[in-house]
Amino acid sequence: MHLFRYLQNNDISVIENIDCMSLVILNLSNNKIKKIENLHHLKFLQTLNVSNNLIEDIEDIKEVAQLENLSHLDLSYNNINFEKENEVKNLPDCVRNFPDICSEKKSTLNEIKNEQVEEYSMEENNNETIMDYFNFYVNFHEEITKNENPNIIKYHQNIQNMDQLAKKKFFFICEFIILLKKIKNLKTLFVKHNPFVNKFKYTTKYLIANIPNIVFLDDKKIKKEDICLARIFLKKGAIEENELKKIFEQKKIDKYKNLTEKFHNFLLKKSESMENQSKGAIIID
Repeated sequence: MHLFRYLQNNDISVIENIDCMSLVILNLSNNKIKKIENLHHLKFLQTLNVSNNLIEDIEDIKEVAQLENLSHLDLSYNNINFEKENEVKNLPDCVRNFPDICSEKKSTLNEIKNEQVEEYSMEENNNETIMDYFNFYVNFHEEITKNENPNIIKYHQNIQNMDQLAKKKFFFICEFIILLKKIKNLKTLFVKHNPFVNKFKYTTKYLIANIPNIVFLDDKKIKKEDICLARIFLKKGAIEENELKKIFEQKKIDKYKNLTEKFHNFLLKKSESMENQSKGAIIID
C-alpha cells in the first residue's frame, strides 16, 4: 500500500488514474496541469502539491474543498488570477457589509482585566476600539472555534469606497477565501507567485484575517497577533493597527522583564542556599 505518490516533473496535463484511496501525500508539482480534478475520492489525503503548474482560475481548484483531511496545500507558482479587468461582476450580498466578530457581542473595558486596561494609556476615543480587538486576542481560541457561516467574509475594507475594478478584485479574493474555508483542516497554504497576490492589495492580510486556522502562509508562521492585527487593519485602518501593535510589543517586553526577574530571583535563592549549606558543613581532617 503506497501512502505517498510523487509525480512531479512528468509533463502531466490531466490528473487521472490515481486510484489509491489511502493516499496521504500527493506531489504533482512542475507539470502542465490546468485543473485539479479526479481527486475527490482521496479522503485521507493530507498534502497536495500542485505548485509550478498552469492553473489559472478558482473554478479549476474547487475540488480541493472535497478533500476533508487536507492540511497542506501548495498552489504557488501558478497563474491564478481574477478575470479580465473590463468584465466586472456584480458583487453578491454575501460579500457586503458583514458584521465584525468583535462587535457582534460588544465587549466593554470592564471585561478586560483591570491591570491590562491600566497598563496601556491611549486616547479615550480609540481606547474601546483597541480593547475590543485586544479582548479578541485574550479569548482567541474560544473565538475561532465558534460556529460560523463559512460563506461569509467578515473582515474586509469598506466596499463603498472601492471603484469597480477594486470591487472585482475584492470579489475574487472573497471567492478564494470561501473556498479555502471549506477545507476545515487546512493548516499550511502556499499561494506565492500567483498574479492575484501582487495585483490585489493586502492579499496576505485578507487570508490571515479570514482563515484563522492557517498556521503557515507562504513560509511564514502565523501567530494570533498577526490575525488580530490583520483584522483591525481591514476594519479600522493602519492607525488602529499600529496602536494594537504597540500593545503587543509592550506585552512582549513586560513578559521578558518578568521572566528575567524570576530567573534572577531563582539564581539568587540558589546561591543563598548553597552559601548556607557551605556554612553549615562540618570539615573533617
